[in-house]
Amino acid sequence: MGELLDGGAIKQKRSDLKDADQYTTPGTYFVNLWGGVWQNMPTNDCFGLFEVRSYDGYITQRLSAGNGKVFVRIKENEKPFKPWPTAAQ
Repeated sequence: MGELLDGGAIKQKRSDLKDADQYTTPGTYFVNLWGGVWQNMPTNDCFGLFEVRSYDGYITQRLSAGNGKVFVRIKENEKPFKPWPTAAQ
């Protein structure tokens, strides 16, 4: 079922990146936000899938947290990311 939801993307854990703004390469990453020092994330103390997609000059980030919350933000290639929404979508 998981392969159907995320298009069969390979899950990667990127423990070397602690700032969501650094995730601009398309892919799907398993993230563990428990007790860590993460910057520019919409929530913490959870785990989940962090998806990065690129299309037509835009980069989209989506955090599907293990607690059932989903957050999405977008940016134009050369501009900073828009802020995360204050509530999950």
